[in-house]
Parts: sequence; C-alpha cells; structure tokens
Amino acid sequence: MIGRRAFLAGACTLATSPWVRAQPARKVFRIGILNFGDVPPAGAPPEPIVAALARLGYTEGRNVEYVRRYARGQRERFQALVAEILAQEPDLVYSAGSDIARTFKTAGPRVPVVFVVSDDPVASGVVAAMNRPGGMFTGVSMMSPELSGKRLELLAAALPALARVAMLYEPDHLAAYPAEMKAATARMGIALVPLAFRVPGDFPGALDAARAAGVDAVFVEPSRFTLAYAKDLGRLAIERRLPAISAYDAFARAGGLMSYGPRLDLVAERAAAQIDRILRGAKPADIPVEQPTRVALIVNLRTARALGLTLPQPLLLRADEVIE
Repeated sequence: MIGRRAFLAGACTLATSPWVRAQPARKVFRIGILNFGDVPPAGAPPEPIVAALARLGYTEGRNVEYVRRYARGQRERFQALVAEILAQEPDLVYSAGSDIARTFKTAGPRVPVVFVVSDDPVASGVVAAMNRPGGMFTGVSMMSPELSGKRLELLAAALPALARVAMLYEPDHLAAYPAEMKAATARMGIALVPLAFRVPGDFPGALDAARAAGVDAVFVEPSRFTLAYAKDLGRLAIERRLPAISAYDAFARAGGLMSYGPRLDLVAERAAAQIDRILRGAKPADIPVEQPTRVALIVNLRTARALGLTLPQPLLLRADEVIE
C-alpha cells in the first residue's frame, strides 16, 4: 500500500506536471448565420435555432460563438455577406432559405451547411436527393403545398361567405404553392387573385390591391421572406381589415388571423439536432433532409376581434393554440 504522504506527494506532482497543464481547453465552435431580415432590436429573444442549440448544451460565450450577418431583405447583399461569414472560418453554417443556401454553395465552402427552407431543396439545386443529400449540405424542408386545401377549408370555416381569396406570393420562390392554391380554389369554387411581391416595400401595395379586388381573405405564401417580415404583414393585414392565413406559427403570433403548418420551434429542434451530429463528427452527405411530420393550427383571437370577426366555436376547439 502507498502511504498517505507518498500519495499526496504524487498527487501534487501530477497536478503541477506539464502534461496536466497542457490539456486542451473546451472546444468553442464557431457557427455562421446569415439572417434574411433586419438586425433585431436590443433585448429581442434569440433566433429559434440558437434557442434550440442552447437546449442541447451549446451556450453562447462558453462553447459556441455565432458569426451573424443580416441581409435586411436585400438579396443583392447575399454574396458579400456569405464571403464575410466564410472569412471567419466557421465550423458550420446555418442557412434559412434556399436562396441563401445556394449562395453558400456557389461560394464553394469547405464547411458543412445546415439549412431550413420552405421549398424543395432538390429542385432548387441545394442537394442531390432528400435521403442522401451528398456534398456539404443537409437540413429541413418545410414545404407543404399539399396543405393548401386544408388552409382554404380553415378560412371557409372562419368566413362562411368566403368566395374570393388573394394569394400573396414571391415569383422567385421555388415551391408549388401557386399551382396547389389554384387547384384548391378551383376545387372549392373560390376565386383566386394572385398578387406577386419581390421586396418588403411591395407589401402595402399588394394588400391594397387585394382590398380593391374585393377579396374576403388572403393566403400568405410561406417563405423565409414572409417569415422575416411576419410582423409587418400581420400589421398591414389588420390595417386593411383582411383576414389572413399562412403556414408558420410566427405569422399568427405576429397578427395574422391563423396559421396552419409546422411549428418553427420544432423545426429548429430538428435542425439543431443535425448541427449537433455534424459537430460531433457526422458527415452532412449522410444525414437525410428532414420534413416536419406534425402541423398545428393557431388562431389569433385578438386579431379576430380587431377585424370584427366572431369565429365559430368548433374552429376554436380545433385549434392547437388560441392567442387571446
């Protein structure tokens, strides 16, 4: 047996040895994020992906550092901002939107990119296939044009006299919403008024046109564009007294009448899980692109009151969440 004095002496020697002092510090991962919208105000909650990563143990300032850039809704800034992020040599990049993901792909990054998109990442050229993406990209696609008919049914439940619906859409968005909405409205005998936009400044004029066309409601095409400016769209819809529905829960929380689609916090959790796997050594090429399997109906009762609507009780009972 080793005597107590000898044991303590050995422990002191070990504690002061060069081998112990030379142990590497905890790895601090650097993650690049290019946000499509504006710089958030002071005190704003963290991005959903940052909150999801925090729940997995990635704490900003301790074991993760974020390199953030903001495009302020201007696509022409993507290339320069992507170059700025890659110049910081991140371990991984998070991208919200296929156009941002494509810009990273064009730049030829040698770092993994995890995306969340609202269109088809195969059709947009970001990945080779959903099951085996190949290359350095994987992520989550929230595309759900097949739910267009369900969203029209929900509008009809809220507005029994529904006869004319406007669709606010982005022509450059590579998703099947316009075609699906056209088919759904034809099937239900509802007139469709397509209204295109390209920049945030188009929103007021588009909704004025919807009002002038005598529509009963508006479908806001889900995209990273309408998500980034959900608060503006919610406010404008109330000001124009237009009931509006979209896919993302953020839209209903921002003042839209309803949303029906995947919850953004759950989508962020799936993307965060992919990021965690990659930072632990997995290859993006081997991680399938995921699609949400759960959808939620959220109804904003405050907006209904502001619009002078009395929503049927069966609709409220169907809702997963009612904002009062």
